[in-house]
Amino acid sequence: MSDPECVIQSIKRHMGNSHWRYFDRTGEYTPTHISALILQALKFEAESHLGVEIQDAVITVPAYFDDTRRKATRVAGELAGFTVKRLVNEPTAASLAFSVTAHMGGNHLVYDLGGGTFDVSILKVDGHTFTVLATNGDRNLGGKDWDDVIMRWLNEQASSGHYPDRLDGGRYEQELRLASERAKRTLSMHHDAEITLTMENVTQSLRLSRSKFDELTCSLLDRTLDLCEQALEDTDLGWSDIDVVVPVGGSTNMPQVRRRLEEAWGKTVDRSIFADEAVALGAAMQAHSIALQEEEDTSGRHTTTSALKSPAPLTINDVTSQSLGVLCYDKATKRVYNSILVPRNSPIPARERETYYTIDDYQIEVCVEVTEGEDTDPRYVNIIGTKDIIIPSYPAGAPIDIDCAYDLDQIVYIEVIDGTTIESLGKFSIDRKIDLV
Repeated sequence: MSDPECVIQSIKRHMGNSHWRYFDRTGEYTPTHISALILQALKFEAESHLGVEIQDAVITVPAYFDDTRRKATRVAGELAGFTVKRLVNEPTAASLAFSVTAHMGGNHLVYDLGGGTFDVSILKVDGHTFTVLATNGDRNLGGKDWDDVIMRWLNEQASSGHYPDRLDGGRYEQELRLASERAKRTLSMHHDAEITLTMENVTQSLRLSRSKFDELTCSLLDRTLDLCEQALEDTDLGWSDIDVVVPVGGSTNMPQVRRRLEEAWGKTVDRSIFADEAVALGAAMQAHSIALQEEEDTSGRHTTTSALKSPAPLTINDVTSQSLGVLCYDKATKRVYNSILVPRNSPIPARERETYYTIDDYQIEVCVEVTEGEDTDPRYVNIIGTKDIIIPSYPAGAPIDIDCAYDLDQIVYIEVIDGTTIESLGKFSIDRKIDLV
């Protein structure tokens, strides 16, 4: 609070944004750099505690992270000194932790509301096999938004006493933010929160009730439940088909979250696993599984030496979190549109082929622009790769096939095929560099 210009919050929301920078007297930092510093600190603390050097890591990410954000996270881990063994979706990690500790299979709905992001995933759990059926989320929705609502309410209440607006980005805004976070935590345990603010040697005391807090933030909670409903629709399941609802992330400690989930599901939500630790525990289990598999590959036999005592390595069958497509030109409407090849929530690895047609007589080149996103409007999707491909000179309307593959590491491969001769015209992969400096 004493030096808010030197505080960085919710950096996960900016992962993969090559334009975001933080500047101070030591230089400039990207979100990837800052994440690397956090991971480096964790590495140092763990090594100090265990007394051994740690080289390998499993890192969790929001399920709705796209290719850019996942790559940025992997680079951050490498900058921190890790060999990144796997990126695991946070809801999937939480489901691992819950199913292994509670011994419950079936259809899991993991509701992951953290400080800065929201994810929902639906998984089918059968023994040590975890199949992701659908995922959805909002990388700009999390506990911070609940804090912001309290901040605005406090500012309105304080300003009504003829005090200046405090949302100026300075020390007083930081005071409001800290007071808001404390009030939110208090309201998770009590029905009222007493909030004391001091400005220009004048102290104000305000009271916020849980019912008023719920009223102010109900639209945020509605957004999370709408995303849950969409995920259920994507799997052709209803709430009645869900066997387990797993709430994870510190923000699920708010009573309003549990109440609304139980209203939607019609059952009592299991709270046996600690929401703040479920994702980390699931990542540890995935790391253990990888170690078992590597040991088996090396020795040719399966042994179990860990306290987790997993009888076999875990199997995770994941899905694409974003649709993949290419930009095309529609001669009828004379507009460019996004043609989806691999729909969101397709099991990976995935592979799809689509036929397109040349526009001009005897053109000798096509520009393949690969996209990530759900919309047909190019303005609302991300172009993740571009490649000019030389093609044979044919009259307009010649078929050109685009083959799109998505592997287990979520790397995209594109092949362009002459639809007339069925010969390959060129291949390329999408492995973008993250702007680190």
